[in-house]
Order: sequence, then C-alpha cells, then structure tokens
Amino acid sequence: MTLRHLRIFKNVCELGSITAAADKLNMSQPAVSITISELESFYDTKLFERMNRKIYITETGKLLRQYADTILVQFDESIDSIRNNDASMTCRIGVNVTCAETYFSTWVLRIKSEIDGIMLKIHVSNASEIERMIIDNEIDIAIVDSISRQTKFKSRLLYSEKMCVVCSSDLYVDRMTISDLYTKPLLLREKGSGARNSVDAAFFRHGLIPAPYMESISTLSLIHMVKSGLGYAILPRETVKEELNNHALSEIIIKDESFDRYYYLVYHNNKYLTGIMKKVIKLLL
Repeated sequence: MTLRHLRIFKNVCELGSITAAADKLNMSQPAVSITISELESFYDTKLFERMNRKIYITETGKLLRQYADTILVQFDESIDSIRNNDASMTCRIGVNVTCAETYFSTWVLRIKSEIDGIMLKIHVSNASEIERMIIDNEIDIAIVDSISRQTKFKSRLLYSEKMCVVCSSDLYVDRMTISDLYTKPLLLREKGSGARNSVDAAFFRHGLIPAPYMESISTLSLIHMVKSGLGYAILPRETVKEELNNHALSEIIIKDESFDRYYYLVYHNNKYLTGIMKKVIKLLL
C-alpha cells in the first residue's frame, strides 16, 4: 500500500464514483478500480458496495477514510514545512463573523506585534463552514461560537459575552419576562448560527420555542429592522454598543433569564501544530 493508493481512494470517496475519480486524476477507470481492489485485498475487507452501477462506502471504508485523511494531510504538511521556508511562519485562522466584527482586529494586531514575521491567513465564515475547513485542513485553528460533538476536534473555552434584547424607543419598556418577550415580534439570526443557538437555549429553558417574525444571516439587517420599530432583536452587546450609546437602540432587561454566548478555540485532533501555531494559540488563550 502506498500514498498513491490512499489519494486515489480519497478521491473515489469524495466524488462517489470511480469514473469521476478517474477523470479528475487523469487515469483510466480500470486503473482506479485495480487500485481499490488492491486496497481491499490488503485490508482483507470490502471498502465499497457495488449496486445498480453505483458504489456505496462501507463502514470499514469510512474508517479507512479517516486514517487516509490524517495520513495525507500530515504528509502534505511535512512537504510544506520542509520545502517552503514561509510555511513554518504561516498560521491560517478561521473566525466566526461576530468575533471578526468585534474583538478580532485587536487580537490580530497583538499577534503581529508579538510574533515577528508571522504570516496570517484569515477566513471569516459561519460555524458550519469553518468546521468543514478544519476537517479539510484549509485552516489550522478556529474561533467559533458553537462546536459539534465530533471527537475529531480539540476545543478550549476562549471567552463569553452577554447578549441583550434591543428595540426602538417607541417599543421600549423598562423590563419584561422571557414569556413576555416570547409574545413579541422577534428578529433573530438564522437557525444553526451560534447566536441563534444561544437564544433558542434560553427560551427552551422556559419550555418555549421561539417563532421569529424575521430570520437573517445579517446582523446589520436585524439592526436596521429594529431601528425601524419592527420588532425585538437579541444581539451581542458589543455588536450594538454604539447604537446603545447614541440611543439609536434601547435595551430591555429580561428579569428571569440571561442570554450568554460562548466562543471556543478549536483545531483538529490530529493537527500537527508548528511552533508559530502554538504561539498564536497561547496568545489567544
């Protein structure tokens, strides 16, 4: 068995087709089929089931893919680290949108001032996309506000922040209960976002399932809707700090609940951490 076997196997898994893998790798279809047969012979197991001219990966095939991904990623990293002088100074960071809009620029300045010559590559996206990038080794470490229960990841709590209920001045009341808030037109982030998960969890604790008037992937659009008097939003305090200070928005105190959001530093369990990556992690923590 060679790295070539694993690369061909990985492409067949990703594309779900021997023909497609052969086209992508500029190989003949029989050559790819022979490679898969050699792997199956080597491991003495079936890696794919072949039915109705389609292939379906088996449970042992899924297990081998996990090992193959790790082996190929670490091999590629060894090439980068040894051949490319810049690789050892590079750190690729995935960042949650809200963190990027608030604290992260300050952290980047600190990292660049503390680590001379570092080359940062920053990707801002939602949690699910960042998780995919970690698995595919497109980023080295990430800052996200929600993490899956995958055993592939190592995570550390990085910080927490308070979220607040905001509205326009004409809808303002001093305080209300979460049951009162539940009856109001809610303007919330989209399902699956870290902010929405935090909000839903708070309502769930009171046996309530929010049915928002509006859902949006854009925090800015929610702020504009709130300013127009169309409803109530629950957003990170740091995000709406300026609007609260200049009285463009008003904050309502919820008497019987608090909305808290947590951010985590995450990286792949099998990730090889260079000295530069370890320094970045230490600074962030």
